[in-house]
Amino acid sequence: MSKIYALTLSYLFVLTLQAQVNFTANNQVNPYPYGFHPAANIGQYTSFSETQLALLAAGGSAPSGGNVLGAGVKSLRPGIFESYVETAGYDASLSTFEKYAELGMGEHTVIVGFPSDAHRDPTQYCQGIQSTLFKNMYEPIWDGGANGTPYNDSNYYAA
Repeated sequence: MSKIYALTLSYLFVLTLQAQVNFTANNQVNPYPYGFHPAANIGQYTSFSETQLALLAAGGSAPSGGNVLGAGVKSLRPGIFESYVETAGYDASLSTFEKYAELGMGEHTVIVGFPSDAHRDPTQYCQGIQSTLFKNMYEPIWDGGANGTPYNDSNYYAA
C-alpha cells in the first residue's frame, strides 16, 4: 500500500514540474545582421597565391585583363598563423585582405593557430610528437590591463 501511495505522490510531483524552458536562442542571442555568405577555405595550394585563389572564388577583374567569373564566394576562412606573422610582421597579410575587400568579400572567419616555437606548448600528448597548441592557452584571458594590454600576456593565444 505504501508503494502505491509513494508512486501516486511521485506521479503528481512529476506532473507539476516544467521541463520546457520559457526562452529560445531568439530571446538570448542577437541575430547576425549580415545574412548568409557563401564561403570557402582557401587552404594550401602551392601553385596559387591567396589573391589568385580569392579571384577564382569571388570573381572579378584579373590583373592580366579580362574578368574571372568565380564561384560567387563572399567570405573566406583564411589562416593567420603566429609562426608566420612573428617573422613577416602582423601587417604582412594586410594587402591580401584589402584585395579580398576589392573583390566584394568580407565578414571572414580567420583560423588562428600554429604558434611560433617560443610560444608552443612543449607537452607531448602523443609520445614523440610535440603539441601544436599555444603554451599557457588555458591561463586566464583577461588581466584588467596589468601589463599595459587588456589581455593576459602569459596567454599567448589570447595575445
